[in-house]
Amino acid sequence: MGISKKCYFFSGIDGGSIKWLLCQMELKPFICPSLYNQDSKPVNTIGRFIKIHSADNCDLNTTDIINDYNFPNESMTVGFFVFICDEYIKISFRQLENATIISNLMSYVQLYKCSFDIEGIDPFFVITNTRVLTILTANFTSFQALDNRSSCHGSKNIQALGLKCIHNDITNFIQYMFNCNNETSKVKEILVSQCKGAINQQMLRKIFPDLQTLEVDKCDLKGKVEFPWSINDAFLTDNLSRSEYLQNHLIKSFHLNIPYNIFRRQISLINNGLTTRSSIQLSRKLHFFRISKNNISFFDEDIFKNVEGLQVVILTELGLREIRGLTFSGLTELLHLDLSKNELGDLPSGVFDQLSSLTFLSLANNSLTVLPKQVFFHLNKLISLDLGYNKILTVGQEIFPVNSVALNSVILKNNPLRDFPVTLLYIRGLKTIDVRFTNINFQNMTALLEHVDPTSLIRSVESSSSSIDSDYLQTTTTWRKIDLSHSNVTGFLIKTNASAHAKRMLLIILKHFKFVFLAQSFKCYSDILPFNKLMLNLTESGYWTGEEYFYTEWTCKLPFEFQGRAVLRLKAEETYSVVNITDCPPLCECYIREMFNVTIVNCRDKELNTLPENMPSGMLDIWLENNNISKLTVRKYLGNIRQLLISNNNLGEIEPDALKKMINIKRLTLDNNLLMHIPENIKDLDIDAISLQNNLFACDCNSLWFKKWLTVNIDLIENIHDITCHSENNAQPIVLLHDNKFVCHDRTVHQSYVIPVVVGILLTFIALFLGFYFRVEIKVLIYVTFELHPFDRQKCDKREIIDLTIIHAKDSSEFVEEKLVFPLKQMQFVVFSVANDFVAGYSLQENVSSAVLQSKHVLLILSDEMFANTVLMDYTWAECQNKIKVNRANFLLVTSVTENNVVTALNKDVQKYIKLHKHLKYRNALFLSKIKYTLRSYSKNNLGASQDNLMVNMNTNIVFPFERELKITKGHEYDLFFCYSCDERDYCQNNLIPRLERESYRICTPDSHFHPGACILTNIGLAVESSSHTIFVTSSLETLDDLQLFAFQRAIEKTRLSKYNHLIVIFLQDKTSKIDDRDIKDYLNSYVYLDVTDQNYKQYSPERLKRAINAVKNGNSSYKAAKEFNIHTSVIRRNLRNGNTNFPTRVLNNEEEQSLVTYIEYCYQRNFPLTRKMIKMFVRQIMKKMGREIPNQKGPSNKWYRSFLKRHKDLSMKKPQIIDGGRQRMANLTVMKQHFDLLEETLKRLCIFDKGQFIFNMDETGFGKSTVIDKICTPKSSHSYTKMVTTSQHTTAVVCTSADGNVLPTMVIYEKSFPSGAYRRGIPEAWLFARSPNGYVDSELFIQWFKEIFLNSTSHLSQHNILLTMDNHESHLSIELIDLACAEPDSASITMGLYRNLGKL
Repeated sequence: MGISKKCYFFSGIDGGSIKWLLCQMELKPFICPSLYNQDSKPVNTIGRFIKIHSADNCDLNTTDIINDYNFPNESMTVGFFVFICDEYIKISFRQLENATIISNLMSYVQLYKCSFDIEGIDPFFVITNTRVLTILTANFTSFQALDNRSSCHGSKNIQALGLKCIHNDITNFIQYMFNCNNETSKVKEILVSQCKGAINQQMLRKIFPDLQTLEVDKCDLKGKVEFPWSINDAFLTDNLSRSEYLQNHLIKSFHLNIPYNIFRRQISLINNGLTTRSSIQLSRKLHFFRISKNNISFFDEDIFKNVEGLQVVILTELGLREIRGLTFSGLTELLHLDLSKNELGDLPSGVFDQLSSLTFLSLANNSLTVLPKQVFFHLNKLISLDLGYNKILTVGQEIFPVNSVALNSVILKNNPLRDFPVTLLYIRGLKTIDVRFTNINFQNMTALLEHVDPTSLIRSVESSSSSIDSDYLQTTTTWRKIDLSHSNVTGFLIKTNASAHAKRMLLIILKHFKFVFLAQSFKCYSDILPFNKLMLNLTESGYWTGEEYFYTEWTCKLPFEFQGRAVLRLKAEETYSVVNITDCPPLCECYIREMFNVTIVNCRDKELNTLPENMPSGMLDIWLENNNISKLTVRKYLGNIRQLLISNNNLGEIEPDALKKMINIKRLTLDNNLLMHIPENIKDLDIDAISLQNNLFACDCNSLWFKKWLTVNIDLIENIHDITCHSENNAQPIVLLHDNKFVCHDRTVHQSYVIPVVVGILLTFIALFLGFYFRVEIKVLIYVTFELHPFDRQKCDKREIIDLTIIHAKDSSEFVEEKLVFPLKQMQFVVFSVANDFVAGYSLQENVSSAVLQSKHVLLILSDEMFANTVLMDYTWAECQNKIKVNRANFLLVTSVTENNVVTALNKDVQKYIKLHKHLKYRNALFLSKIKYTLRSYSKNNLGASQDNLMVNMNTNIVFPFERELKITKGHEYDLFFCYSCDERDYCQNNLIPRLERESYRICTPDSHFHPGACILTNIGLAVESSSHTIFVTSSLETLDDLQLFAFQRAIEKTRLSKYNHLIVIFLQDKTSKIDDRDIKDYLNSYVYLDVTDQNYKQYSPERLKRAINAVKNGNSSYKAAKEFNIHTSVIRRNLRNGNTNFPTRVLNNEEEQSLVTYIEYCYQRNFPLTRKMIKMFVRQIMKKMGREIPNQKGPSNKWYRSFLKRHKDLSMKKPQIIDGGRQRMANLTVMKQHFDLLEETLKRLCIFDKGQFIFNMDETGFGKSTVIDKICTPKSSHSYTKMVTTSQHTTAVVCTSADGNVLPTMVIYEKSFPSGAYRRGIPEAWLFARSPNGYVDSELFIQWFKEIFLNSTSHLSQHNILLTMDNHESHLSIELIDLACAEPDSASITMGLYRNLGKL
């Protein structure tokens, strides 16, 4: 019936002195699907919104309203009369002089904010044959029940009544409505919601003795609950029956199975203050029973004893702790049972045995730990079983109905299961097994397969008509899905000596079941080889084709060099296993490559400055990439090295004796270093492959032998043409350089002195000439070069906190962002632009006026789109004239980015201004410098806000007089109402809405908040009224339907009346279609909206850039190519000028890089400074998440990092002062105050300030000997401390506790191996033990702690926000952890490290 969830009570309106005038009304038709059939034929439905705009009590011209419908006489019609009053007024239905009773009409009457006199509206009920009456949010000034009403014929025929948010006592109001000379009413269905006063059940029973459906939501109930009151079923009148649409909506959605032509017998009690002691008596025939959001810990066993025909029972959110054994006894017709979101800890045996017809059962979100034997065994008609979000550890045999062909879905997600329930494989009809977010792993896959019963498995997978030997070894075409996403499965680990039975069971399972994992879930070490070998043998035997899903979808996560590789495509010689080796160097990991009996020493990314002193014995593969090693020195183990990988270091020298000792070397990588020469004895190595590119080799006489050696050994040298040396200031491939270029020169006196002097004099003369000729530009050059600004000094108003506001159209957004906004912000200017800073939902004039008022200068960008629609330009010129005339003539700067002659197209005032003040040319080399010079024309005390102050001011009204953030008011039930069609549902539900929900916005959507039973337009109108903002999302303006137009019109009307940006429009595609609706056209021309297709920072793909450059080479202009390929002309011209043929993908775009800088500063301010390794790890995760190619396994190179620091000069690297954790936290009062202020703000925002059970802190403690210090990245002019980090013989304990004193199980991490003996003796079973190469926690172990301990221990708090605070150890900082915390929409919202998600809407 389209009823909102919240109401507000107003004082009575005195209508005694109000003149009754004719109502000002507006009729708008709407379309509803057919709701009924008559004699098996659909009944037509006609609807109107009757909007009443009068502010005072008024008379309705009812005759005109009825005539507007033009009801047909020959067939039955359903008419919807939806009266919507703008204000709380009383309306009269007295204008009925010429109206006659309409035959073949059945009407729905709905009133919103409209009150009436019952005697006045009763004739209208008679004329329209009203069967359904809904009153939403009404305030009846005064009334009293009449003993003898002159007319109640219309009221007596009403069969369905909905009352929501009536601002009067509900019992008195019902008596007022239906007191018809003590006659009973024909009402069969009642929905009452959000009452004032308690409901008197005895009164309802007296007035409505034949009631079939009673729904009571947010209303108190007096006395004993008894229902139903009538014995017999009630049939729809006039030979009507529900249409398929209405049957599906009201009946089949809850699995009900009742005839189309009878009323459902139902009682629903929601949020009524009922307790365990409340008396509930059910008797007679009842189809549907629901009780939710009350406080009932158990029900008596005889609650359903006297009920017949019960098909649906919903007992949710009650706090149920106990279900007694005979509670559901005798309910043989029950189809749907929902016991979710309670506190059930166990189930009695046989509790569901008599539910022989049950098809849907939910026990989700309880505290179940053990399932009794055969608890579901007899439910052979069950279709869906939901056991998610419990505490189930194991699932025994004989639990499920294995012989059932009906059961197709079993949900066990978010349970701490460790072993896969084999019995699920035996269910014949099962299609989906959901075991996501469990602790299942296949570490002992062989034992699991040995316990599989072959008879039960074969019987479950073969079709019923087949024989045992027919088709169970045929690959299925309809996979049964086993979803193991976010579980602990890292591979199918079977033993080499697995029995033939285990191998056969694995084959049958893989033939019929599809295992679903997250992408890159497998750890591809040597222990996967038995499984790979078995699968290879099965492929060679013809059981597999090699095209099955597991050959392509199962990919490696670890080790990094295999990441993304197909698991079953790995070769045995490529793999290795993790082992504990005592001689393994500190900080490094050691593996064994069993195929060759070689030890791998992995010292990548360890910040090493020299080669390790010692290595394990035996043949070695040593990985030393991405360190700081500068010299390859002699070590005693060099003779055992088979592979030495030392790329991406600072290697500048190789000792000749070091190469001499490498007698077993087969592969050597020296690329990406600083080598100028190679020892000549490298020619003596018996090597298979060597990599030398990207070094600084010299082209002198000492390198001629090197060229000849390269030429002779061309087959064993990788990328030989990339091995270059510097000759005549150019890098050239050594093998292509002529021999006469390899010479050594001695500089002469002529070269050293005469030439520099002559050149200096000549350059001085040229500089003087150019300075005289370009004397206008010289002031800019002086400032740019020497930062001197003696000319053109100006003063500004202290209110002008914006240095530059850039006004531009959409087609110049890329130019503005790349050429203006980003570089000017890097110079610490406060810059506003249309694309970044105009507030959506406010008008263009409001945005322009506010920005111009508080800006020192405005830059107007003229473009083709700006001339096509001059509204923005006209607003800007109008607002700038006052400052131009009063303050300064050069306030408005103008430049053009179009190749057309635009000056003549401007209005005369703007043309005159440009002639007097030469406009900027964007192609000029000093374009940006001139702007910078202009902005620096003010004294320092008049400059705009600093970057730090700007970040504060952006969240206030200093810049704009209206709210920059979403305007959330306490007077609305919802913060945001999303309006979208089917085309935009996926983007909204999976992208935009989850991000806003994590920010604690209350969101209303059509999919989940519209009330069933009423027309969609009523729901939309109520949603707009009860929301602070309407978010209107659309892909095409050309295909907007009537519903979207209605929502848009209601929202823009509220925007204009409320004086704030209530309506925010988001486009998902280019706005290129023709717009016919005047409201939308006016809005788009006058208001700021959001466009998802706008990209301030575009990453041009290499292919698209190549095609654009080739088009220019073939004769097209750069302007035309830029238009065709959507690439800015400057990018094309720059690559043409430089002759680029390779277009590397940027590591991060400008926006991502700026976000990284913000996060570095954020962490520093909270005493969490980041090291270079942490920053590179974050960059690598961002690149991986965005689908970009990662240059190496550990992220960007050190060269990129150095360039990153150069681009952001406010950052620097420094060694922190060592301080232990306790002293660091207590270092100074300011730090402490900032921390606790931030903590207080976060706790209040999450609504857990006084709820200690939802606040957790985690930290590690350990034992070690020595200390190491990593450099950290911080803002300049800052001082920093870091906590002591211990190494050597380390053991770590991971401890977490809540603010109310609840200590979670501890995780203990040992170095390399577990202690000998019974180290678990006397330790709680819930504790977790692990090991790592160095005894420290790493990202993988922390993820394990988070899943197995934290999530399991807090699963019972899943309906609340949870705060987890921790330090910034690199193992805690991962995108994977954040994704895991936010993966389930029903899971806890976990804020980590007090980090706020600063999303941009």
